[in-house]
Amino acid sequence: MYPIHRRLRRTVASAVCAAAAVFVFGAAVAQADLGPTPTLTPDRSCYVVGQPVQLSGSAFAPYRSYVVSIDGVYLGSRTTDGIGNFSVPLHPGGLPAGAAEHYDLVEVTDGTTSAETNFTLTRRAGFRIANLTGATRTLTGRFVVWGFSLTGVSKPLYLHYLNPSGKLRKTVWLGTTGGACGYLRTVVRRIFPFTVSAGTWTLQVDTQQLYSRQAPGPRVRIRVVIS
Repeated sequence: MYPIHRRLRRTVASAVCAAAAVFVFGAAVAQADLGPTPTLTPDRSCYVVGQPVQLSGSAFAPYRSYVVSIDGVYLGSRTTDGIGNFSVPLHPGGLPAGAAEHYDLVEVTDGTTSAETNFTLTRRAGFRIANLTGATRTLTGRFVVWGFSLTGVSKPLYLHYLNPSGKLRKTVWLGTTGGACGYLRTVVRRIFPFTVSAGTWTLQVDTQQLYSRQAPGPRVRIRVVIS
């Protein structure tokens, strides 16, 4: 009896392996039938308001009409080429009042398949002081900086204090930019890290540790009146 049972187990095991092989093969064929996954690629990851976005798509159905939207807002429709690709310029709108940058989601669909991608929209390089509190000469707040690195490469930021006579009083390190567009939001801190005299002070933010009125790269100035 034992040899019969062993042969039976081998037969059952062989049948199970064969069924598993057929299942795996069938899954592979089904996956292959789906074809490549459609993709979207913007030519950059960061854009200044007003710059066109060049969007490329691939692996969609050939000669198929597709619809483009940003954050759910319809932008228009075009037709893919003979291999299911396309390249189209987009013109996203502006930013909400008070917003320094915005993360935009792009979706393209041809009715059967769809794909998504994203990019960041920013204003031109600038900075402001937010959450101001305290007396005039002991102000605290956050420094909010944007548009200082449109390639996504992190940059060190420095703040140069010029006294009412236009001479450099002090330079401090603000931090390092992040994100696709060179954004930085500091913690709450003293706006003037020294005893400040009355008059109009000039605050310059740039990427240079040594102060220069004509520092290369993005630089932004604001004036703060101390009474």
